[in-house]
Amino acid sequence: MANEQSNEGLMQRGIQAGVWSALGAFARIALQIIAQVAMARMLGPETYGLFAISLTIVLFASMFSDLGLSYGLIQRRTVTEDDIRFVFTWQVLLGVALTITLYLLAAPVAHWFADARLEAAMQVLSLSCTLAALGSASSMLLRRQLDFKTLNVTVIISYAIGFLVVGLGLAVNGYGIWALVAANLTQIGLASLLSYRAVRHNIQPLFRHSDWRGILDFGMTVLATNFLNWLLISLDRLVIGLTMPVASAGLYATIGNLMMAPVATVNGVLQSALYATSVQAQDDNARLQVALRTVTAFIVLLAAPVFAAIGVTADTLTLALYGDAWAGGGAVLRPIALAMPAMILMGMAIPTLWASGRTRWEFNLQAPLALLWAVALVALGWYGSLAVLSWAVCVWFYMRALIISVAACRAIALPPRNLLAPMRAGAIVTAIVAVVALAADQLPIVHPAARAAAIIVACAFSASASLVAVRSLLTSELLVLIDKLLQWLPPRRGGSFVRRLLLIPR
Repeated sequence: MANEQSNEGLMQRGIQAGVWSALGAFARIALQIIAQVAMARMLGPETYGLFAISLTIVLFASMFSDLGLSYGLIQRRTVTEDDIRFVFTWQVLLGVALTITLYLLAAPVAHWFADARLEAAMQVLSLSCTLAALGSASSMLLRRQLDFKTLNVTVIISYAIGFLVVGLGLAVNGYGIWALVAANLTQIGLASLLSYRAVRHNIQPLFRHSDWRGILDFGMTVLATNFLNWLLISLDRLVIGLTMPVASAGLYATIGNLMMAPVATVNGVLQSALYATSVQAQDDNARLQVALRTVTAFIVLLAAPVFAAIGVTADTLTLALYGDAWAGGGAVLRPIALAMPAMILMGMAIPTLWASGRTRWEFNLQAPLALLWAVALVALGWYGSLAVLSWAVCVWFYMRALIISVAACRAIALPPRNLLAPMRAGAIVTAIVAVVALAADQLPIVHPAARAAAIIVACAFSASASLVAVRSLLTSELLVLIDKLLQWLPPRRGGSFVRRLLLIPR
């Protein structure tokens, strides 16, 4: 009886963490879209191209600012004050070291890309390594405590001030790339400050730790995996920056971010919630199997229809959001949007690997393919087009998702084919919504924004109708998850329509 109550309590905490993660993610996604669209219309593709190249290099360096040490604060069964002090100390030291290193390397990198404007932008953006390191331990402690309410409020406040206040304000006044640089640094610095304010851990330096090998071992595994993920996700932007005009880099990065940044936000918060919850059930394969099957079915049902609709109407949506200066963005938006369900599925399978103790599997499986991908990207950059490279990225996402999902299934002794049946309902809904979106895009409406509005309305109605059609295909676990999620939506009775639609009893 006590064990059942413990399991129920764990499940409830996990759902609560997931809901707060999702609400925070959706709020941040809204802010990202508003800020990005408004600033992109003012700054144009070339300015965004310069910023994208600089930021990609800085983000690569920032991975080394803590050697993955902060992730060990989630993984360890108990965390002491010495653990926190040791991790924080080395994070700050490494962050400062990387800031100095990036500052010194800015000139050679700018010369490599044959654009002197990159030097100053990289030098200032290098400060983000130190700012991020200052708050990394605090944010990981909030994740460990499943306090995703505080964590997401922190992220939302910092992003709103950074981009909607500082960034937009500077963009309106003609500061160009410096509007983006200032917005980025403000967001990171405020997030670190607010997360520390919520935790207030001991910041007294501690340079030695009795279990430094254990902390570093797990951290290095995470670092290696993060490095590989950066290579597989961000190398395309560097290749485009080296082989194509700066405006092409801005077009690819901005349109890609319209999809990838929100998905990465959702993945980051939900992944942390799922991992923090799963690690407490790491010895129970049955529970991990149910969790993976249910989450996978939920993602296909919820996310795939949205991105399919975006993909088939990419040209209209690009013009509606960004205007004529970004007209070529549809060729990028279409394949990247269609790749996003794979990105989410992969992100949700990774915590299963970690919770099952297979922390090295993700890296070992994908590392041999990373070199092949790098060679393919270089060839596509020199001899292909922006559209061809974008479709190659789409195919690559699905290959990675397949590899990671199969590995996660094997790690918890779940036959991979058992993931397919729960996905049938989502696949049917996706097909219906995509066909309706494509038909709506053919309406004789001249203005792109008006046509986009018609597409959204048509998709909403078709999604509701198709949910009724596939009700019998939804698993009981998925219905339970949907019901529990609806209970957290404000107001509480706001989910009554969905309950009636899916015949979920109150």
